Amino acid sequence: MTKQPPSGLAKQSVVVGSCGFRAIRYLRFCRRFWWVIVIVTFLFLGSAIRISEYATSRATFCGSCHVMESYYDSWEHDIHSKEGVLCVDCHYAPGQKTTIAAKLRGLSQLSRYVAGAFGETRPRGHVSSASCATAACHPSGSFETDELQLNSHVSETNCDSIKPFTHEPHLGELDFGATLQCATCHEHRAGKEHLATYKQACYLCHFNQKQFNTDRASCLSCHDVPDVIIHETADANPITHQVLIDRGTSCVGCHRDVVHGGGEVFPERCRTCHDQPDMLKILPGSFGECEHDTDEETSSCTTCNEAHEFELQMHKAHVEPQAANCFDCHLEISHKRVEQPLKENLNDCRSCHHNTHDATLALLEGRSGVAHDAQIIKPFLMGSVNAVCDSCHIVESMTELHATVDRADNESCSSCHGSQYKAYDVAREVASREELEALELAKEARDVLEEAPLSQSDLEVFTLSLDEADKTLEYVRAAGAMHNPKTASELLNGVMDVYEDTIDAITEIAREQREGDSQ
Repeated sequence: MTKQPPSGLAKQSVVVGSCGFRAIRYLRFCRRFWWVIVIVTFLFLGSAIRISEYATSRATFCGSCHVMESYYDSWEHDIHSKEGVLCVDCHYAPGQKTTIAAKLRGLSQLSRYVAGAFGETRPRGHVSSASCATAACHPSGSFETDELQLNSHVSETNCDSIKPFTHEPHLGELDFGATLQCATCHEHRAGKEHLATYKQACYLCHFNQKQFNTDRASCLSCHDVPDVIIHETADANPITHQVLIDRGTSCVGCHRDVVHGGGEVFPERCRTCHDQPDMLKILPGSFGECEHDTDEETSSCTTCNEAHEFELQMHKAHVEPQAANCFDCHLEISHKRVEQPLKENLNDCRSCHHNTHDATLALLEGRSGVAHDAQIIKPFLMGSVNAVCDSCHIVESMTELHATVDRADNESCSSCHGSQYKAYDVAREVASREELEALELAKEARDVLEEAPLSQSDLEVFTLSLDEADKTLEYVRAAGAMHNPKTASELLNGVMDVYEDTIDAITEIAREQREGDSQ
């Protein structure tokens, strides 16, 4: 009998039966060798995780995200890149790189980027000091006392007398209640350098809430005494910085305008991080303003003590635990020379008194008048050493209106030049005598001009000449001849020559007229 080919249903039954048989065999195998499957699975997952961990820890992986390109480029040119230090070596503390918490941090950044939230706030690449202090990098005991020569870019003052820097004085808890972290001073700023010393951080710590040249704001804490002659003297004892230090002369006399800003903290900066009302009950600036003449008064002041305790708490809570940057809270302080310290100094007054002391400034610059294009005769020597107003005006006195002002006198000169220096009294006497003589000649010339029978043309010529002389005389009187005795003396002698020549010329004209009338 001939076999009939299987129908479609029969074919389907054969196929299903065959698959089922294979499935049964596979299940039997899995039941018998389950431990092999478990091992293979774990090996696969472990390899995948390890490969992923390795790949994601490469700096190239960090740089693959376009928002990280600038950071990657600066790292590539940094010493850490050349030494093979990866991003995760610094940005995760030792022992954290392979933890779940570390991976979750990375996933959170990825999720923010995918959600379009990355860049809404400034990214903070925190670096723990523990990462810096590992045995492979900068272990404790290997660098603290090393003397480092600071690069010229660290100081805006362009000063060659900067002492070598050592880390040791900066370690441990400082007097403002914080323990500095490596990243407090070494940080990333916009630019090509991935990690650099930000000089404004130095200035903020050294000058904030400190009087000039006191405590950690002391000039000699960072600067060597310059070995240069400031001024040659007639007695073969030139004035140098060391001489001025020995005499107790304050650095502020010539260098007052090298510190700018106060490093203030405004409540608005707190609100950029804290928006809960209960966290903003006490804010910087809520304490009263106090001014004390002595340290004893400050130490016994309740308001000052409360403010100081508040500052200590804020630094302890933010600097190390929160990795806060100094300038998240504080305004910057700059430390640099200004080209025209006198003008900068006078701006303090000009905010209220417009054109105050313009004549004085012009005479100090050695000009023949107030106009900016006036001839320069001889600048005052004190200007060449960056002296400002209160370099000389240091003697407190009372005006006729019972107002307290600081005047200059012989004590001002002796504070720098020594007690034997009496030039102020001599120069003052000469200036007063010349000024009085010029005033007397000016009056005499006007009297002669008024009485002389002159033609209209001669009257106009002489009047114009006397007006110019009077203007120069008033300029010197308004400026104060002592602000540049040599230039003032030259100008006063010049106007006296004009007065005398005018008197002689008018007298000669009058004599000629009398002789003509007599003939």
